[in-house]
Amino acid sequence: MFALFHAVNLWLLHRLLIHIKVKLPLFWLAVYAFNPLVLIESLVSPHNEVVMLCFTLFAFWLLIKNKVYGGVLAFAVSLSIKYISAVLTPLLIWRQKIDSRFFTVAWYLWIIALIPVILMREVYSWYFIPIIAIAALGGSFIPFMVSLALSGITLIRYYPFLLLGEYSAQSYELQLIAMVVSGVLLVPASLWLWQKKSAG
Repeated sequence: MFALFHAVNLWLLHRLLIHIKVKLPLFWLAVYAFNPLVLIESLVSPHNEVVMLCFTLFAFWLLIKNKVYGGVLAFAVSLSIKYISAVLTPLLIWRQKIDSRFFTVAWYLWIIALIPVILMREVYSWYFIPIIAIAALGGSFIPFMVSLALSGITLIRYYPFLLLGEYSAQSYELQLIAMVVSGVLLVPASLWLWQKKSAG
C-alpha cells in the first residue's frame, strides 16, 4: 500500500516539477526518488508521512490547476493524517503563484515547524520525507544541501540497531553519538559546498 503512495508521490513530484518549470526536473525528482531515507521510510519501514505527503502534493497539483475545492479537500485529508502539514496553510491561503519560490518558503516553514516537534519528542528520520520532497520542488541549493545532510544524519540512527540488534538505552546513546558525529561532519561539508557554489 505504501509503495503505491510512494509511486504516486513520484508521479506528482514529476508533474509539479515540470509545471513550475524547475531547472533540471529529472535531477530534482531523482533527489527525492533515490534518497536512501525516502526509500527506507517509504518502502521498507513505511510511515504515514508518505501518505500525508501524497495528499499535500495532490493539493498543490489541484491548486495549480485552479481546482480550489479539490485542493482544499486534499489538503484537509493531509491534515487529518499529520497535523504538521498545517504549517503550509498560510502559504496556501495567501498564494500568489505556486512556483519554486513558493516551495522554498514552504521548506523553511516546515523546518521551523519541526523544531518544537523534535525538541518535544525525538529526531525520527521519517519526519524528513516531506522536507526532501519540498526541497526538490524548490530547486534551491541550500534546502537541497540541508535536506541531504539531515537525511544522512537521521539515517545514522539505524546504525546502533544494526550493530546491537535491538533498541535499548545503550543503542539510544549510540544513536545520539552517531547523529552528533555525522552532523559535525556533514553540516560543515554542506556549508563548504554551498560556499564553493556561491563563489563559482
